[in-house]
Amino acid sequence: MAAFKGADTLTAHAVIATPTAQIAAFQNASRRTVTLQNLGANDVYIGGETVSTAQGFKLPANKQITLEMSGEVWVVTIATNEELRVLEEADQ
Repeated sequence: MAAFKGADTLTAHAVIATPTAQIAAFQNASRRTVTLQNLGANDVYIGGETVSTAQGFKLPANKQITLEMSGEVWVVTIATNEELRVLEEADQ
């Protein structure tokens, strides 16, 4: 695993995005960044608990984004079973 400058902990998991909004990362006050990688064939939309395909931030298929935030991250997609990888960098 590559070392991240200043990172005390790294956690990674996969989320299967669906047409119903679901949480991808819970609130974590010690989180520095969260990286979302869309491995699915369809776009995933990022936002808060009420995210929708009409108003969410679009993460195209086979792309990734890193967010500097500690709050919850919710996702939704038009398809079923879209794989989304989540990597969190946090202070211990």
